[in-house]
Amino acid sequence: MIGNFISDFWFGLRSCSEALLFIRRHRLWTGIWNYGWLSRFLLVVGLLIGLKFFGVFWGWASHVKVDQPQMLGASVVDLYKQMIQAGYSLFFMGWLKYVILILTEVIVFHFVRRSSEILTGQGEDASFKTFLGAQKRMIKVVLRAWVLEMIFTTLAGIVLGIISLDFLKDP
Repeated sequence: MIGNFISDFWFGLRSCSEALLFIRRHRLWTGIWNYGWLSRFLLVVGLLIGLKFFGVFWGWASHVKVDQPQMLGASVVDLYKQMIQAGYSLFFMGWLKYVILILTEVIVFHFVRRSSEILTGQGEDASFKTFLGAQKRMIKVVLRAWVLEMIFTTLAGIVLGIISLDFLKDP
């Protein structure tokens, strides 16, 4: 058992170096921006992120007092802190981590499709419908993880609120 693990490990390491050479030689990353659906998806994500940060700025701007110059400096530092916290919560506690997972799947889909084209010499369909068909299981995993995260977060919040440990809810 241990011998198989070690031989499989070395085989995997050799395969990784060959895969990197294949990726570099055939430039598998070319053409990823030709997906119109990916561009539209990224445009919507960028718009939502921009709205999130605009909301933070608007909240700060509606409460800032510019009567005293030294207070303005402290207020700008507070805005900076709020922006950092909003960015952190987007990446680690918000929906953006699932968007990153989906974008990683798009990269995997593109690399597999391009590798198949190179190895077989036949073109592959790159439509959104094809992507969804290829990624059904992963989409189910992402949705299940999101739903379970919402359920457990809500339940943990309720339990911590009941036993007076609310301070544990915030990271």
